[in-house]
Amino acid sequence: MESSILLLCKYGSFTLVVKVATGFRFEDFVGSIHRKWNELISRSFNLLYVVSEHRNCVLENDDDFDNMLALATSYGVSCVEVYICVEEIQSLGCFDLGNSSGNGECRTVQILEDPLEKFCHHNETKRLSADWASLITHGRYKGTLLATVGKDANQGLFPLAYGIVDSETDDNWLWFLIKLKGILSTRELSIITDRHTGLVKHVPEVFSNCYHAYCLEHLKNNLRDRLSGRAPNGFRERVVNLFVDCAHAPTVSDFDNCVKELCEVGGEKAKEFISSVSYDHWANAYFPGKRYGEMSSNAVESFNSWIREARKMPILQCVEQIRVQIMRQMYERKQLSRKWCSVVCPEMDLLLKNRFDKGKTWPVYGSSDEVFEVSSFPAVVVDIRNKSCTCCRWDIHSFPCVYAVTALQKIGVDMSQYIDPLYTIEAFRKSYDCPINPIPSLGAPEVTKETAIILPPKTRRPRGRPKVARIRSRGEKVRQIRCSRCQKLGRHNRKSCKEPCD
Repeated sequence: MESSILLLCKYGSFTLVVKVATGFRFEDFVGSIHRKWNELISRSFNLLYVVSEHRNCVLENDDDFDNMLALATSYGVSCVEVYICVEEIQSLGCFDLGNSSGNGECRTVQILEDPLEKFCHHNETKRLSADWASLITHGRYKGTLLATVGKDANQGLFPLAYGIVDSETDDNWLWFLIKLKGILSTRELSIITDRHTGLVKHVPEVFSNCYHAYCLEHLKNNLRDRLSGRAPNGFRERVVNLFVDCAHAPTVSDFDNCVKELCEVGGEKAKEFISSVSYDHWANAYFPGKRYGEMSSNAVESFNSWIREARKMPILQCVEQIRVQIMRQMYERKQLSRKWCSVVCPEMDLLLKNRFDKGKTWPVYGSSDEVFEVSSFPAVVVDIRNKSCTCCRWDIHSFPCVYAVTALQKIGVDMSQYIDPLYTIEAFRKSYDCPINPIPSLGAPEVTKETAIILPPKTRRPRGRPKVARIRSRGEKVRQIRCSRCQKLGRHNRKSCKEPCD
């Protein structure tokens, strides 16, 4: 009977059929696997098999192999499913998509469609053994975490949505953006992202009434990469700093002056680079919306660091851990806000105080009840009725600039009347009004054989080792450290130093 048993060895979306002949042992079976999939020779993996209702049976040696054949014979089974479980930790990457405003109307949700419908594109429905669920749960199938993060009225991170997809593709970004639009208000938003093709293409399509900005940090790294090659010391950083000045320039005239200097110093490469990116996506002087002082998608990078431990978990535990972290954060911030007694949030109130200290010695001359001249260097005109200043920073940041704060303080008006409602404590509390409900495990429905129908995702293993750290952009500047053992600058420390000792 043993000679007629077939072993259906499954690895990813592939199946190896092995016939058990007389004298066929466990080592022969492992050798057949290695000959079929060479990449498994240097990797550690487990073998699990299923016979009738016996699932997740371990296959590690000749005794287990004999027991498997005996069990199959006793049940009259001619085919035994064997699954290869590669031991690896799933790495989830967090990709840039940020909302620069702190909208009190937003609520935190999880954007997760039915994962089977999302990942499994099978034409047929097949009842699978229960260990497929174990393999999916324990990180065998790769995934990429997409997230969007805003800021609340106190400049704290406010996760809006996150979802797990098979990879970062244009179609997956479109799916994510459509789901994201369903939870946001209809008011105009400013969305800051990197320049992934899926984001560049689909953000304007999905959010047609919003404004799309590119992350300044990613643009700086792209420019560094464009300037690769031989160059004098400090040349690249000088060109990058001039590019940053162009991005921050508040007026068109200031922008033109900065661009002129950038092209003179950076040459044709710098000129080609800024010409390849539309000004209205990265320059304050041309951006049609409000960026609220946000020039990069660093909020998403901070969120990526905040969920670092969750990223090391299997996919289901990862999603649950992130949910718990967000739930705890919302509760703690709601409790904290109950102790606040002013109108403006503490972080913004501190910013107002710092700006007042900076301009308290500047003379202020009134032209009318609403227009004032602040005699600084240079002198500027503040119009408190239209909430504007000739420096243009009040318009760009939607928050009083140092000149506006000085004028408002000198004339003795209630400054909170000129603060955008998005920065008030009322908006902060409204952001955290809707809690995330806990999900108890007690009383959860049991999974039975009739309900455990799971379709295996069709995936392929990516090249290289699983990555934990964020993938850096080309040209990104990496901070060097000095090793206390060899005293050299680099990316190693005393523990990992391999330099020879004198």
